[in-house]
Amino acid sequence: KNGSNEPRKNKSKRKTLVEFGRSIRNLAASFGTRAANPDAVIEINAGDNAEEAIEVDPAADAAPAPRRREINGVRVVEEENGEIWQEFQPEEIGTVPAEEEEQEIVREYHEGMLNDADSLMLSLWDFGGQEVFYSMHHIFLTKSGVYVLVCDLRKLRNENSRDEAVRYLSFWLNSIKLHAKDAPVIIAGTFSSEIEAEKEMNTINSVVSNLVKGSFPNVVLDKQNGTCFFPIDNSDLDGVLELRTSLEKVIYQDRAVNQQVSMKWMVFLDEILSHRSKHSYLELQTVYEIAKEKCNIEKAGVVDQALQLFHDRGMIVHLTATETLRNIIIIKPQWLIDQLSKVIRDETLHGYDQAEFENAGLKNDLRLMYDESLASAEFLSYVWEMDQVDFLIDLMQKTMLLSVWTYSEEKQYLIPSLLKKKYEGEPTGLRCKFDFSDSFLPNGVFQRLICISIAHCAEYSMKNGGILVGKPELYKNYGRFEFEPESYLGFHEDAESRSISVFVENQKSAMKSLGKIIAMLRKLNYDVMHGGLEWKTFVEDAGSGKMLPYKTALKKGLQPWFEKPKKDVNVVASENVDLSSFLTSLSAL
Repeated sequence: KNGSNEPRKNKSKRKTLVEFGRSIRNLAASFGTRAANPDAVIEINAGDNAEEAIEVDPAADAAPAPRRREINGVRVVEEENGEIWQEFQPEEIGTVPAEEEEQEIVREYHEGMLNDADSLMLSLWDFGGQEVFYSMHHIFLTKSGVYVLVCDLRKLRNENSRDEAVRYLSFWLNSIKLHAKDAPVIIAGTFSSEIEAEKEMNTINSVVSNLVKGSFPNVVLDKQNGTCFFPIDNSDLDGVLELRTSLEKVIYQDRAVNQQVSMKWMVFLDEILSHRSKHSYLELQTVYEIAKEKCNIEKAGVVDQALQLFHDRGMIVHLTATETLRNIIIIKPQWLIDQLSKVIRDETLHGYDQAEFENAGLKNDLRLMYDESLASAEFLSYVWEMDQVDFLIDLMQKTMLLSVWTYSEEKQYLIPSLLKKKYEGEPTGLRCKFDFSDSFLPNGVFQRLICISIAHCAEYSMKNGGILVGKPELYKNYGRFEFEPESYLGFHEDAESRSISVFVENQKSAMKSLGKIIAMLRKLNYDVMHGGLEWKTFVEDAGSGKMLPYKTALKKGLQPWFEKPKKDVNVVASENVDLSSFLTSLSAL
């Protein structure tokens, strides 16, 4: 009760609210029934685990008579005005919580009790916009939610920087569409106070409109300003209120917000997140046990559905492409973003303190990261402060952000997204081309091909008695590998034409190499890109030099790509296969 003149009693009642709230939540875990009366605070149907169930209804004509009873083993008193308090024995009321404990009680009360039907809890994720981060964003982009894409209006106004700004917007709009094709997108244009002339603002709007028109129907329009973006300025908060208001409207219109969720699931989520104070992730078996013991959810299929919902809402990260990833539920998503960003980062903006690494005896390790994009085991342990190092390495391997580097006596890992030097030469060999120009080639696809290629070479060497294959030649946009002895392949990315070409230097291995490359592309598509990548495949006619569509070449039995007409190349299974099993099958081709 607010405004009480009895602090001791007030504090006790505040505590009883929390304890009674916990009882209500325990009942909710058992029954999970939605209130039939929309004005009722909560309705819980009686069941095996409750001695009695109650409904607190502010619309009731008359308050119930005062009485004492028990709810789930908790003694309560219901007063004439309908308020319910836990009943204490005299000896129980004698202590007053310490200030810290009281603050914790109040915090738990606010976090733990059910919100009213019109309130929302938002989970905000902030991604770095620099290119070096692009490859890891695919882990976090989910199919539901509202995306706010922030851009600098000055760069769209300036003709010298406009093309780059449009490419930036295009990349993000396409990335969001790839992973969340139905999610609303709000474009927020910053530094609006520096765009004084109406003509300049109209020009910017025309540029953005031409980009989004037809291709991105989920972009939210700013009806007040008549633009397809929301102009804001943080220096004077101009436009920020309008942006907030529109964002809230969009969120309330989202079908996901109005989805009814079992109260059991709500309690299940609370139980999972209660482990955040001690853990950053939980194993799936532990989560199953929590669901069964705390929430009476016994079916694994129901638990999996709940986890998928929590992942889609951004409360946890649960990747299910493989059994290894499925076994880990990350309950601190921002922790994961922060940890990965300690390795995948733009050194020009977020450089390392060289003196710090020199004092730690890691001067050469830091140079190796800068110059060759190779991270030593000691380097990773240091930047991650020995916190879940093995798990993070495994996660980065499974999501193809990192690959074990077997070409050194020391334990090292290659991180392809950090490669900076561009290849300026002309690749040689018979060419096959994977054309993404009709859709989208996200940053991160080529880097993951590099990762899988390195992993494949290591697997092949291990499965064949440690036979040595040549050290890869690596660039930001090119990689040359010896897949098997005397079988060299060159991978080249052309970002402008949105294509990846593979050059097979030994034509005798063309058929086998084509099957491997197709399998690798499918693997990263299923595991990381939600199966959203689309491409067309072409192969080079060795006689004429012309590039033929895959189906045409297959129908003709174009050699050396195909053994005979209509006999396709061997491609190993890629979907719902653990990466280790996939690599084993790939090396056996």
